Amino acid sequence: MIVDILVWIGQNILGQPVILLGLIALIGLLLQKKPIDELIIGTTKVMIGVAMMIAGAGLFVQELVNFQNLIYSAIGVSPKYPAGYIPLDKVIADYGSYAVTIMTIAFVIHLLIARFTKLKFIYLTGHLMWWVSLTVTATLLTINPKMSPALIIGIGSIVVALYWSIQPAYIHGAMRAVMGGD
Repeated sequence: MIVDILVWIGQNILGQPVILLGLIALIGLLLQKKPIDELIIGTTKVMIGVAMMIAGAGLFVQELVNFQNLIYSAIGVSPKYPAGYIPLDKVIADYGSYAVTIMTIAFVIHLLIARFTKLKFIYLTGHLMWWVSLTVTATLLTINPKMSPALIIGIGSIVVALYWSIQPAYIHGAMRAVMGGD
């Protein structure tokens, strides 16, 4: 019975990017001791934004497929995909929960890296956090379609946490020069 409840939570809450990112935003706002109106508005904005991003990505991909079909019928050239290629909508539908889990674990690892190393930047761009996690999931599945979920989540979490920690540090000097300071 407890396992069934945990599976239900995993599939219906943690496996849904909109809900999980909304919960993460809510927790962040609670930790900042924001008033109730900011809790509601901030959480709602994140959930609507993620839903719009996912819908937009799906629409974009569908239009690319339509364009590929147009090019194929006009000049007979079809796209070349790597072995094991999985379309974005299928990645989100079938493996979105992996990406969400990677994002969650990677964020904890990222916070630990920021706490215990000289890489003190905290990556808080939610839509990019989701996208990077999803891209890493898709990349790992393209490399090895039979990779176990535990391995995907383990490798993915480490790769994503390192990216979130190193990328802002790498770009910081250039941004300081452009912005004229921190």
